[in-house]
Amino acid sequence: MLKIDGIDFSELVIENDIEESFELVEGEPSTVTQAGRDWYDVIGTRYTHTLSILRNDSFSPEKWDEFYSLVSSPVDFHTVEVDHEQGSIEYDAHIFTGARKLLRITGNKKIWSDMTITLKAAEPQRRPQ
Repeated sequence: MLKIDGIDFSELVIENDIEESFELVEGEPSTVTQAGRDWYDVIGTRYTHTLSILRNDSFSPEKWDEFYSLVSSPVDFHTVEVDHEQGSIEYDAHIFTGARKLLRITGNKKIWSDMTITLKAAEPQRRPQ
């Protein structure tokens, strides 16, 4: 499952590996109460996904370039939907990093490698109850 800005890329790409991590987002600086207990202003939990993406060989190098152009576009955020728990999660994400290598040039076609991208949520997806 991979959707970016409402476009379903499930046929173009194969998610070879997904790494999901989380971070606890805090507001005001943490402190220690007079009783000696740590206190945190917990805002919520933010998920980050690193995707190792394989290009479906049945798609043209130009289609792969279009995908790369989309994920590397200089925008504030993309709306993404990725695998999460037993379903999926949709959120506004910054795509901070991505990488691919030029494998070969065949005629006038450049064949690029698979790629890895990292998606970081623009805000926490879970809030304290």
